[in-house]
Amino acid sequence: MSILIKNGTVLTLNEKDAIIKDGALYIEENRIVDVGTTARLVKERRPDETVDAKGMVVMPGFVNCHTHSVASLVRGLGADLYLFDWMKKLKLPYYTAMKEGDAYNGSLLSYVENIKNGCTCIVDHYYPSRKNKKNVDSIAKAALDSGIRAVAGSVRRPTRCFWNR
Repeated sequence: MSILIKNGTVLTLNEKDAIIKDGALYIEENRIVDVGTTARLVKERRPDETVDAKGMVVMPGFVNCHTHSVASLVRGLGADLYLFDWMKKLKLPYYTAMKEGDAYNGSLLSYVENIKNGCTCIVDHYYPSRKNKKNVDSIAKAALDSGIRAVAGSVRRPTRCFWNR
């Protein structure tokens, strides 16, 4: 599958911080393989799909350096509590009771929200429960299924992490 994004203002974020006013990106199999002017890429490339980015900025994805994906299912609950009360009364009991399906669904929701908002890579911090050791596998599966690039690690055991490309 190949995609040509054309007619946009491309922020290359290269060493020179070059900006291509009528720029284009050519993508093959989820990899950017060519960046240049719309005129050149339209002439040289034959994409499966074309996206017109006229009036839009085209730039690399953002990196979310700190997230707790599984907590997306309890977002907003206990907002009236002080931080340590919230952790003691809500967050830690939730993590202890969470099942594999909860970990998967919460993480998938978080990853899709990140992608929708321009984050293509995340660093996910997870507090594993001794009762639910397979939840980290569910988090990894959600990352793979969503397509986001992810580094996820246990806060208790930082050496246990995965990378999704």
